[in-house]
Amino acid sequence: MKTSLLAIAVAGVAVSAQAETQRQHDAHEHGAASLLVSAEGSELVITLDSPAYNLFGFEHAPSTDAQKVAVEEGLARLNAGAELLTVNRSAACELEDSHVETALASDEGHEDEYHGGDEHGHEEQHHDDHDHDDEHHDEDEHGHEEDHHDEREAETKGGHSDVVVEWHFHCDNPADLTGIDVGLFDVFPNLMDLDAQYLLDNAQGAQELSPANPSLRF
Repeated sequence: MKTSLLAIAVAGVAVSAQAETQRQHDAHEHGAASLLVSAEGSELVITLDSPAYNLFGFEHAPSTDAQKVAVEEGLARLNAGAELLTVNRSAACELEDSHVETALASDEGHEDEYHGGDEHGHEEQHHDDHDHDDEHHDEDEHGHEEDHHDEREAETKGGHSDVVVEWHFHCDNPADLTGIDVGLFDVFPNLMDLDAQYLLDNAQGAQELSPANPSLRF
């Protein structure tokens, strides 16, 4: 089986930055987050790891209508990665899909995703899968809900909860990648410090981003 060079590269960056990343997340510092940019060929992957406070304003399971709306709106904005991350135009990059994982989402939306492909075909496939799963739904539903509730409770216990977002872009001209303008600070004002790392086919490095310096340059 051919192992993806991008996967190996991402793992390498993660290992090399493990000490710094672990220090930051052990402290669970509100206002701070990490951004990892990886590229191989035409594939560009950007991963955000942030305390939920930076994105939703709180870290416990939403208990009011206003908090539920805040989570829903935050998830929608995170999935619209093209509005939060502007890759230099000459690279011709387009968002293909995104994935948001957070314990603060509803039971149905614990993992929220956006797919830029054929939505209608996806819905038909989902409908077929749903019909197939109906045979086992009644016997499994209760136990699954209890397990999921316990999982969410454990993740938010102690007042700390993280959000991991992954955006996948396809770039027609990957050799022209020169930088990304990060709009996260404008949309999520609680975010003040972003530890950005990048690993491209021809460059690698790190940069501290902030509302005053939101542009990552390779």
